Amino acid sequence: MHKGSRLILIIIAMTFGLGLTNSPVFAHSFNVSIILPTSGNDFGSGSESESVQQIMDGFMLATKERDSHPDEQSDGHLGGLDVYITEIRTHGDIPDHITRIAAQGELDIVVVFAENLPAMLMDTLRREPRIVLLLPGRSPFTQTDLPGVRAFTSSYQSDYGNIPSSWSAQGYNAARRIETAVRQLGAVDDKAALGTLFEETQNSYSW
Repeated sequence: MHKGSRLILIIIAMTFGLGLTNSPVFAHSFNVSIILPTSGNDFGSGSESESVQQIMDGFMLATKERDSHPDEQSDGHLGGLDVYITEIRTHGDIPDHITRIAAQGELDIVVVFAENLPAMLMDTLRREPRIVLLLPGRSPFTQTDLPGVRAFTSSYQSDYGNIPSSWSAQGYNAARRIETAVRQLGAVDDKAALGTLFEETQNSYSW
């Protein structure tokens, strides 16, 4: 085949491939949905808006630590892949979001920070084949002598101008656990393998 013909075929294949989906997700990227605390005992002594913002600030900090590149359109990077993040702030939005995940045909990592999530919703999340759940684990944040904790505290203060809270650390810890699992697997297409790695880092994980 002539070199020019091969080039035309490649361009055609790329054009039609991009047109097959309305989602921004390709082989080099994946989605993370974050179900945030909404009310009640989830917040302890802090306010809802402050706690939610601290979770997201900590999470987003981890997505900026590695693999950034010029002209990027994703929300950040975890495990060497682009990551697109959706925040879910009300329980009422969860059923429709689960339906969208099921329809898109890609695995979606769902991080649940809302401790007061109704059992029925948790069961639905667990049963959906396209969802890999990540529950908040035990972060090393209180071990202030660890180099990783010192680095996190310094980076957080530099980026946001505030001392990180336990909520900030939980957000960061969740993102770092995703980073570790995805980088080890090289992709987000094996629900069982991801779930196993998430369980392994839930109660013991260091930055």
